[in-house]
Amino acid sequence: MASGINTTWIFPLDGEQTKVEVHGRKCIKVNDIEVPFTPNVAERTLEFIYKGHYFKVTNGATVYLGLNIQLYLDNHNIVDGTPYIQFSKSGAIVVFVLFLVLGILFGLFIVGPILIYMLVIFLIFRKRTINIKHLPTPVSFSGNYTSETTPILHQVVVVPPQTTQQPQQPMPTGQAPYYQPNNVAYQPYQPPQQQQPPPPQYYQPYQQQPEQQLKNID
Repeated sequence: MASGINTTWIFPLDGEQTKVEVHGRKCIKVNDIEVPFTPNVAERTLEFIYKGHYFKVTNGATVYLGLNIQLYLDNHNIVDGTPYIQFSKSGAIVVFVLFLVLGILFGLFIVGPILIYMLVIFLIFRKRTINIKHLPTPVSFSGNYTSETTPILHQVVVVPPQTTQQPQQPMPTGQAPYYQPNNVAYQPYQPPQQQQPPPPQYYQPYQQQPEQQLKNID
């Protein structure tokens, strides 16, 4: 959190109006009473507990130079209900490289616009008061959500398809089964009926008939 940035949130909590004030990294006040907080160096956040609820103060989007400070209640954004995403350094590196490339290409001509942009962002987020009438419903993403190239890993539960097994008929002993094409059940094998062979025929040699006697010609 940059110094000189003061952000105030006013919202209902447990049936009463609550006001949280964040003054950079110097102090955090809840209902005008300063509360102790713990700086998380790894995640670059400020954390504190109030009425059994876990609060987290984080930097904003890199495009706003992180000056739009965000407040999370029980790991969900107090404004839109989105879950907390751990800070990624890749966004800051991209902005730094972009400024460096623009400086190399345009030289001192780009310094003026960059300084003006930073001054405008500082004046916009220097002192803000956010009024929230109703706390949003916590949002849980069903797919991968990316914020500043940081994906949210979520658990996917795969339910195997349930199959119903059909009971098989018992196979008679001593008979080989065969499988029908319609995959209905196993049926015992019935051998085809054998036909009776025709009676054997034997070859008989041809016998020449005796010549008929010539009839007497009258």
